[in-house]
Amino acid sequence: MRARVAPRAAEWRWLSAGAHCGTAEPVAFLEMADWQQRWGAEAWRGFLLAGDKEADLTTIRQCTHAGRPLGSEEFVRSLEEKLKRQLAARKGGRPSKRDKNTGQAPFPFE
Repeated sequence: MRARVAPRAAEWRWLSAGAHCGTAEPVAFLEMADWQQRWGAEAWRGFLLAGDKEADLTTIRQCTHAGRPLGSEEFVRSLEEKLKRQLAARKGGRPSKRDKNTGQAPFPFE
């Protein structure tokens, strides 16, 4: 573990890693059924032992710093639809001028 609070993630009592690695009983609020469809204890131990890739950590830090969700474009769009708010980063800089407001007639001066 990067924080070095325990020799291995599965040994830190405040993590779900022990339950996922099969070395501890899952707490009542930990939903294991969906997780078990994709992972198993052995595969999860291997994933934890592989450690973090620097590129992944950089991406996580960038999204955290910007306050943006981390995921595919499809995932971010689905979040935007559910939350009814813009989450994806927009193009930087000043917004372009929009067409004239054609709903308002000009006031003629004579």
